[in-house]
Amino acid sequence: MIRLTRLDKTELCINPDLLRSAEAVPDTMITLTTGERLYVSESLEEVRARFVAYQRAIHRQAVQDVIAASVPLARDGATAERAAPGGRQQHGAS
Repeated sequence: MIRLTRLDKTELCINPDLLRSAEAVPDTMITLTTGERLYVSESLEEVRARFVAYQRAIHRQAVQDVIAASVPLARDGATAERAAPGGRQQHGAS
């Protein structure tokens, strides 16, 4: 969720997946995929920066989850590529 401030100074959180567009008219107006329009005190650039930061965090976590799931560990903590059959670590493996 992205935390923003309405023009009346109340805070709100929006789901970035529902963001359709944002524009400065002159206040920042956010249009959601539902058609609802929200006016916020943050600049257009600040809304964009928060959206990008949210997307980066989501994608970074997804990549980490994929990497963690694709590198199984042997019983002794060595990666599967370095472990010999039966769970014994190969000597001299790089």
